[in-house]
Amino acid sequence: MDKGLFALMRGPRITHLFFADDSLLFTKATTRDCAKLQEILLLYERASGQQVNRDKTTIFFSKATPTATQSAIKDTLGVPIIKQYEKYLGLSSFVGKNRTACFTQLKERVWSKLMGWKEKLLSQAGREVLIKSIAQAIPTYTMSCFGLPNRLCQDLESMIRKFWWGHGPDKNKICWIKWSSLCCQKDSGGMGFRELQADTKTKCSYAWQSILKARDVIKNGIVWRVGNGKNIKIWKQRWLLEDNHHKVITPIPSILADSIVSELISPQTKQWDASLIDSIFFPYDATAIKSIPLSEGSPEDKPFWLGTSTGQYTVRSGYKFLQVEELKSQPSCSNLKPMERIWKDVWSLQVPKKIQVFMWCTLKDSLPSKLNLKKRHVVADPGCEMCAAPTEDILHALWDCPQAQAAWRGDTRLGEVRRSKFLNFTELWCHVRELEPPFDMEMFSTICWAIWHRRNKVRLKQPVDKADHIPVFAWEYIQEFQSSQEAPLPNPSSRPQAQWRKPTACGFKVNYDGAVFVQTTEAGIGIVVRNASGNPVATLSQKIKFPLSVEATEAMAARRAVRFALELGLIEVEFEGDSCIITEALNGEKYSRAVFGVIIEDAKALAQRLHTYSFHHVKRLGNSVAHALARRAQFCNVPNDRMESVPPNIQHLLFLDAS
Repeated sequence: MDKGLFALMRGPRITHLFFADDSLLFTKATTRDCAKLQEILLLYERASGQQVNRDKTTIFFSKATPTATQSAIKDTLGVPIIKQYEKYLGLSSFVGKNRTACFTQLKERVWSKLMGWKEKLLSQAGREVLIKSIAQAIPTYTMSCFGLPNRLCQDLESMIRKFWWGHGPDKNKICWIKWSSLCCQKDSGGMGFRELQADTKTKCSYAWQSILKARDVIKNGIVWRVGNGKNIKIWKQRWLLEDNHHKVITPIPSILADSIVSELISPQTKQWDASLIDSIFFPYDATAIKSIPLSEGSPEDKPFWLGTSTGQYTVRSGYKFLQVEELKSQPSCSNLKPMERIWKDVWSLQVPKKIQVFMWCTLKDSLPSKLNLKKRHVVADPGCEMCAAPTEDILHALWDCPQAQAAWRGDTRLGEVRRSKFLNFTELWCHVRELEPPFDMEMFSTICWAIWHRRNKVRLKQPVDKADHIPVFAWEYIQEFQSSQEAPLPNPSSRPQAQWRKPTACGFKVNYDGAVFVQTTEAGIGIVVRNASGNPVATLSQKIKFPLSVEATEAMAARRAVRFALELGLIEVEFEGDSCIITEALNGEKYSRAVFGVIIEDAKALAQRLHTYSFHHVKRLGNSVAHALARRAQFCNVPNDRMESVPPNIQHLLFLDAS
């Protein structure tokens, strides 16, 4: 009994497992061991005053246990025998070779939900909500412990995909866009659905293999954070921080093959040895190396996860990482920024969700126009039924068709646009979006949606209003929707204080901020020190090399603020910054593995030299002086401009704080 059982050959011995208020005890199937177990339980009952509930206690035997032995042990313990523990906490207790059969109930649950929704009238926007909140949420709990078979994932995705496109028992509709594209993030042109086969790679697999299954995902997303650089091989490990640039690409000099990163850091200044780096590496690598922020101490090098601001791995970030890697492997245009802006504009429209989804379908060329139907071999004639044009694509249906033009003709701002020619609807969207003065894209989208629905009614011989009535309908529709979305104004008394406040004690308050200068790849630090009366004691504007992220810039500003307070000989200090992340990092351990974690550790270590100190968050309005000083650093002729008073062009902000 005291030795337990082997979980597997050459594996660990297990005597017991505790889950919440349940206990699982393991012993050999002999009357001697079971009698010993009975003695232990009776001893526990006498010592604790608690008694084992025999009605809720069961015993399970392996297949190799003889029936006679089972009966003897059952009589000894006085508890019933069960054939198998079917489920525990909603999950299968045993997973055999037929894994698909083991998880069949997942498929049945998803199917029953989808069939229950089929009879309801749902727009695609409504289907999106149900898919994300219910259909794709059902397998999540099981996937947190088990890796689902690929066949089961494919079946679940097939059911969800058909539901999205409107399939039913008596109708089959066209799937206009492949599932992998629908699973892309919305800012990449997808709907943000979850690809179960990719998601299961980021979670656990069966039993003890769970860690190994996600190991490759984590390994590919891990980068070393430079501390003292003694554990990082320059050419053999991933340690650069730029996007898509984590390993050095400069050819390896034979004499430097095993060099470590610490050899690139000056031991005197604890900064990068710029001349050495420039002499060894390509400019592309040299720039990336010199932009990595370094600690003023000598902390250990640490691996961190690229996908989160904290540097800690999460399942959500692992899934997004796999999506990005998949997109990299697919052919695409060299510049995706214009399309990312289009998708951002679509999903930020202040219109009903169904119109957002309609515009997404339009820009993805997935509306059932006559031309698209002909491409799918659904119809033979691609001509427009409204005007007898030989081809009806989406651009024609929503813009070029005379019936559609009747809806657009009333707006004089579109006169120049109507005289232009476009290759597709995306070109039209971009042209309208760039109009000056800006055109109301909510109005544009709603008119397009109304034109399409009118076109469908005409095809079905249903009564319709005149096309020139559409703009009035669209305007009223938008007004009704937006008025229903307006939230009540918050009570002024409940709003958080945003103005600068004097320090609560008799000490000093140090406000700090960082600013980024994109054009020069530099950054600025601004610091203002004020006494208990609110009068400025000293200010600082400092120009630094941009450390690749806004958070790292703010962290360097916080570190410089603490050092500045020490240089001034202060002992009681309140520090304030307008970065919530940095303030949270300074007050806890959440961001200890973040890229800027070494800078935060420096700031904390420096602050220990003060008698009393605290770190607080303040809104930008209460940090305006420090922000202006940080912006001023761009025009400073010296890298470290320290003053005993506030510059004249910033003094009005000081007066506003005082008032």
